[in-house]
Amino acid sequence: MKKQAATSLVALSFLLLFAFPLAYSQGLLEPVKDINGNDVVTGTPYYVQQLTPGSPTPHGGGVVHGKTGNSTCPVSVAYNSGIMFGSTVKFNIPEWANAEIVAERFPLEIQFSDEKPLDCASSSEWMVYGDSIETQKAVLGIGSPLNHPDQTTLFGYFSIRKAQVGYSFQFCYLFQGSPLCSDVGIRLQKYPESLLVLTKGDLESDSVFYFGLKKADDSDSSRIIRKVVA
Repeated sequence: MKKQAATSLVALSFLLLFAFPLAYSQGLLEPVKDINGNDVVTGTPYYVQQLTPGSPTPHGGGVVHGKTGNSTCPVSVAYNSGIMFGSTVKFNIPEWANAEIVAERFPLEIQFSDEKPLDCASSSEWMVYGDSIETQKAVLGIGSPLNHPDQTTLFGYFSIRKAQVGYSFQFCYLFQGSPLCSDVGIRLQKYPESLLVLTKGDLESDSVFYFGLKKADDSDSSRIIRKVVA
């Protein structure tokens, strides 16, 4: 298992090194915009607000730490529709990009930006694991493989894609030696909380999770000038 994971990471590293830097530096990728039309930047807290087709206005709710099965630590990523905003997230992109603006389809890391991280999780960074116990799905979580014992960790990267309404998250990884990208969907676990899972987005699977991003403190966002590339 460790050898296979290492091979996957090496293959994905080559993908990152050769497929994306040129497109990013030449401005071929569109910047991701928040709900106010401003560029989304790295290291800044944002609320993730669900959107639905035919209703492009956010209707409350937010991403939170969730639990599955008998877990005593909320190391899954869920969406709670019964709260106002939820937890904030931050985005990070590879250092070689030498830029602060998040671009569509560009590899990125996502993490909860809570002021006080969970003591029971090794990291607040998002990852994907195979929940073979409860949902039989690939579920978004946080931490490391140690926080998801007896589960399979998928090694890859997230990206943000323009969708039919707002944006959607995608997760790309290697499956049987070939790159595979899946949309992030939403699966109702126990109202009002739904788990974020990988999905095909068709009629037989969980629906795609569409969202908009709201800057946590956007009172002076119009004054901030960020560099797109070096």
